[in-house]
Amino acid sequence: MAQCMMFFVKGYKSTNATFTFLAHELAVHPDIQEKLIKEIDETFKDKKEINYDSIVRMNYLDAVFQETLRLYTPLPRLERTLTKEYMFENTGVKVPTDTIIAIPTYAIHHDPQYFPDSDKFIPERFLSENKQTHYPYTNLPFGAGQRYCIGMRLATLEIKIALIKTLQRVRFRRGSNTKDQPEFDKNKKLHYPKNVFLNFDVREDKLIT
Repeated sequence: MAQCMMFFVKGYKSTNATFTFLAHELAVHPDIQEKLIKEIDETFKDKKEINYDSIVRMNYLDAVFQETLRLYTPLPRLERTLTKEYMFENTGVKVPTDTIIAIPTYAIHHDPQYFPDSDKFIPERFLSENKQTHYPYTNLPFGAGQRYCIGMRLATLEIKIALIKTLQRVRFRRGSNTKDQPEFDKNKKLHYPKNVFLNFDVREDKLIT
């Protein structure tokens, strides 16, 4: 029961932040938003309910989600503590037990060596056919290995369902106060948006009521 509570309590702010960043990027990139709406409409045009199998087959939805996490990495860095001494091969460098290793996820995600035009929102870099070109362990929004984020699947499903439900009814639009790049709230330990203003247009072509 405690673990279940942690999923919702600890994951609330990061999930909320990711959805806000995602909505902002769709508002300032209407062409990307239209591609996503098209995939949503085609996937669920004959279905009354959203189901898991359909969601996992949505290639462009996953690409938009992954690119948002790359660009707005929830945690700027990860930390791990060595449980035993480790020697790097062919270097002579030995790392003792209990050493804290810091992994700069935000810096890695914005390194043009791994992601060309790294400051631009380009979901296509995470399409299935392009993922194979990525260097291993350069995309770490949920960490990796045995200690990766325990709430990863829940958070992913929450955001994708919320986005599908929203875009079935409205489109995100720029408002008079919408900025090209959202600001981070410096008072938060994780990357959290500050004062994101958007407009909504009700879809006249929506397939559901």
